[in-house]
Amino acid sequence: MDSRKIADVLESEYPDPALHLESPYQARIEALVGKLLGQIMPIFVPLVPKVFLNPASQKYYVPSRETSLGMALDEYHKGADQALDQARPTIKQIGDMLDENASGPYLQGQEPCYADFIVVSWIRMMDGLGWAETFLACDGGQQIKRLYEASAKWLERDSY
Repeated sequence: MDSRKIADVLESEYPDPALHLESPYQARIEALVGKLLGQIMPIFVPLVPKVFLNPASQKYYVPSRETSLGMALDEYHKGADQALDQARPTIKQIGDMLDENASGPYLQGQEPCYADFIVVSWIRMMDGLGWAETFLACDGGQQIKRLYEASAKWLERDSY
């Protein structure tokens, strides 16, 4: 994930509060969320230009994605339900991981780490695309919702 490079610099230059990049959860979450994003591409790839991008960015994004996919984005989006079904076990794994530390709501307990924010940023994107509730209704979704709600103060301003 490209944002990890930014996290490494932040941890180096602004070590307090710590991002806990050495957390035992870090590699596990990176792998699971990476897998999840691959599974749910038919859901978010077609929606990103409609919801998040301005017209100039859409002119690049849409043709480049359609070329790489070999089909129109609206056609690709028809696989959304199948993608959700494929992602259900991965969502449950993320939820199960969030349950490993009973002192939660964060992976490490009461203090968030960068791995938490990987999950929070994913569900925030899904919220913006109108899909968060669908994911939160899956097995594991309640744990993800608990994490998301506990992270609300970091989501108050999203216009940076």
